[in-house]
Amino acid sequence: MGNDKLKELIVYIASKSDCDKRFGRTKLNKLLFYSDFECYVKFGSPITGEEYFKLEHGPAPRRLLPTLIALKDEKAVDEVERA
Repeated sequence: MGNDKLKELIVYIASKSDCDKRFGRTKLNKLLFYSDFECYVKFGSPITGEEYFKLEHGPAPRRLLPTLIALKDEKAVDEVERA
């Protein structure tokens, strides 16, 4: 289910951001967008091919929530509360 490239990019970004106390959904959304955007500028196509939409704090992939649910179900990621 869903875009495997989006799943892989989420897991990669989350693993690289493990020690970042400010990492959360907003930062994930921004990193996903800028990763896709930079790849598009440099190579002519985005990494994930996802469509983004506008949120209050920046763009997010349309299929982010179903993809995160699938990753949690697959035990590929865990959501952690940060203080």
